[in-house]
Amino acid sequence: MFRKLFVLLVFISLGQGAGSPVQAQPEASWGGPPIVDVSEGAGSVFVQIDLSETSLGFLFLAYSVQAGGTATAPDDFTGGEGFLSWQPGDNASQTIEIPLVDDALTEPTETLFLVISDADGPLISPTDSVLQINIVDNDGPGSL
Repeated sequence: MFRKLFVLLVFISLGQGAGSPVQAQPEASWGGPPIVDVSEGAGSVFVQIDLSETSLGFLFLAYSVQAGGTATAPDDFTGGEGFLSWQPGDNASQTIEIPLVDDALTEPTETLFLVISDADGPLISPTDSVLQINIVDNDGPGSL
């Protein structure tokens, strides 16, 4: 009996050792350019977040919409912050929606930033951590 227990423990230990395959940590990205132009009249900006591969565990990603530029909430956009999550075995794309406010003012292009951060899980490359969104006015000359 003691011998069988010892063999079992050695087997479990070997299965978890350095020779076991290690899964790479998935990367989260939006796969697009770091600057996006959108018409004020578009209604919303949709940003698709993709994972590079399926994870074995739960993944959480935090995001926040920050004025930082010339766009201001709630005059030019609404929305603030939130989380995206993936269950084990899931790598489906997730979408962040930023509602835009279509006013009747003629104004210059305004800028806001979508910032994603590693809440618990996927790696985020520096080029995919901040997306600049330019809201192009639709009320005057040069509109989209």
